[in-house]
Amino acid sequence: MKALRRIKHFAAAWLFDAPRYGWVLRFPGLSHWSGRSWVDLHNRGQRVVHRPGQRGVAVADRWTSALFYCQAYPHVGQQVLGRALADWPVTFRDRPQTDDSQIPRVTFLIGHRGRPRIPHLLATLASIAGQERIAVECLVVEQADVSELTGLLPGWVRHVLTPPPYPGMPYSRSWAFNLGARQARGDILVFHDNDVCAPTRYAAELADIFARGFEAARLQRFVFYLSEEQTREVFERQSVPMMGAPQEVVQNCQGHTIAVRRDVYFSIGGHDEGFLGWGGEDNEMFERLQTRRIHDCSYLPFLHLYHAPQPGKSAVHPNRDYFERRTSLEPRRRIEELTRREFGLPAGPNGG
Repeated sequence: MKALRRIKHFAAAWLFDAPRYGWVLRFPGLSHWSGRSWVDLHNRGQRVVHRPGQRGVAVADRWTSALFYCQAYPHVGQQVLGRALADWPVTFRDRPQTDDSQIPRVTFLIGHRGRPRIPHLLATLASIAGQERIAVECLVVEQADVSELTGLLPGWVRHVLTPPPYPGMPYSRSWAFNLGARQARGDILVFHDNDVCAPTRYAAELADIFARGFEAARLQRFVFYLSEEQTREVFERQSVPMMGAPQEVVQNCQGHTIAVRRDVYFSIGGHDEGFLGWGGEDNEMFERLQTRRIHDCSYLPFLHLYHAPQPGKSAVHPNRDYFERRTSLEPRRRIEELTRREFGLPAGPNGG
């Protein structure tokens, strides 16, 4: 029975997906002339929408999904990655090329805890240092009693150590972001994962979008989940491996990276510090951001670096219950409640 379902899956992919993908990937010039590119690729049965004044597309689904055709035929995922990086390369540098005296327009905020993700963090920082045309800064908010990052971070990165207020506290990504936001100098805040490499013109694209009056932006069209071997090459050579297929090509992400104008972030209550551990905090905040002028059409590629499943992550994922309780309230009611709380305090998260 499983074999039959697998045959049907491959046959449907070949019949219905191959023509759509083949046109874009084999004839990029012609497809671009007709108004289509790799950005327009999506799963069968899904609908993508264009919004006036926005670049890219939005997937008309609530949750993320992987491209089925790339799962059925991994070499297609490799081709999509190649086309995406040809348009939007990722560059790794030791430090930003902009003058240190410039006031940063964009602040990248990254939360971190533990030793296993240090190589991922350093690669992510190198991609942020590769940003062009715009002055950026980066704050790494480390949640630990004793720092694991001392002497490891590049000199241009600001390191903020925040000891948890009690032993055994689950990692609080929301608290890390809120605390970092209070120390940021840029007027555009990018809340970014410590295992995701950004394309070189990401910050510059954000600056252009916010200059047009948008107050938040979610630009990640596809997040390419690299294999362990590809990730090792990023660590060792600081280059993007073009050989081999990514493990997954994921779309419609509300997490990994999102940008918000600094004043707007505080006006909607920041991240909800009632979320302890991973899961749900980005989705909940994304709902509140939709009460503002958000650029939610996407067109940029990002690279997710391979790592083993986070130890203990499933144990703290009862965030699902908290997420459902919070999202049962209207976003504006949540905003009113969260802005009455103090958040981002050194003493610890305030869950209300």
